[in-house]
Amino acid sequence: MMKRILCALLSALLLCACAPAEETSVGANAPSMVFMEPEPETVGIVGALESAPVSDAPEPSPEPSPEPTEAPPLAGVSIGIDPGHQEHANSEREPVAPGSGETKAKVASGTQGVRTGIPEYETNLTISLQLRDALEALGATVYMTRETNDVDISNMERALMFNELNVDLALRIHCNGASSKSVHGAGTYARKTGDKQAESERAATLILDALCEATGARRDGVFLRDTYTGQNWSTVPCVMVEMGYMSNPEEDEKLNDPGYQKLLVAGMSEGICRYFDPNYKPDATLREDSRGEAVAALQARLIELGHLNDVADGIYGAKTAAAVRAFQAAAGLEETGVADEATQEKLFAK
Repeated sequence: MMKRILCALLSALLLCACAPAEETSVGANAPSMVFMEPEPETVGIVGALESAPVSDAPEPSPEPSPEPTEAPPLAGVSIGIDPGHQEHANSEREPVAPGSGETKAKVASGTQGVRTGIPEYETNLTISLQLRDALEALGATVYMTRETNDVDISNMERALMFNELNVDLALRIHCNGASSKSVHGAGTYARKTGDKQAESERAATLILDALCEATGARRDGVFLRDTYTGQNWSTVPCVMVEMGYMSNPEEDEKLNDPGYQKLLVAGMSEGICRYFDPNYKPDATLREDSRGEAVAALQARLIELGHLNDVADGIYGAKTAAAVRAFQAAAGLEETGVADEATQEKLFAK
């Protein structure tokens, strides 16, 4: 009997637990009581932010915007370099100009150093390869007619090559020769008439000016001629550079000296930059191996101030570097021995 009572009570309890949660009647006459399930707590955005843990870590700094880089001075410029002559001459004939009945040998082997014995075609190529590298470093695209001495390319073919490429400037790199050993100096040649004459003459002038400034070479002049096959066939601005006379013993040695070759390359490069950008301002820093009028002026000032006991020969050597360091020490500048812009500004200040 007891077991039946317990089972009845247990069944009643189970029925209460399973009844609908919304409303449970206690008795027929009892007031109605409603048991509601608790609703989940609603937390607003502000509340959530207020209750969120605060981090002590600093906010990441925004990435700095990259500074715009200045384009190199010869960016977008194409230049053709023709190292004059070749190892073996070709005496076959070709027209000296389009439509001309006059002919000349296709290509000669050039002159030879009176003291060094080095053939011109070698010197031309050595300097031309350095010039190529310098112009490419300035942003130019450079095309070469030859990179070895053992080729057979006529003067007309060289000009037509640059015409086909439509280069912005064609350079013919040569050394000169004369019957007199006393003749010396650098010169440039451009067409007297024809295609791109004005541009060619302007480029010839600027290149020669810069070359002579860099090397201290005598200015032989800018010559206008219609007698050179390589220029007559050119339809782009074209300049022939005669860097010096291999028939002059001293100039022959200079033309084959690596230090002087650097100056030739620096001068021609600067002249080319001036041609394409009239506002071009080169780096005026002077250092060992620098030569020219700017070095001579620097030396003269150092002599005047008592830092240099030598002559102003325009050659920046070890003595000049030591004198610059002495001046820098006296002026409270970093002692580098290099005459940068700050050093020159203080040196020439009155």
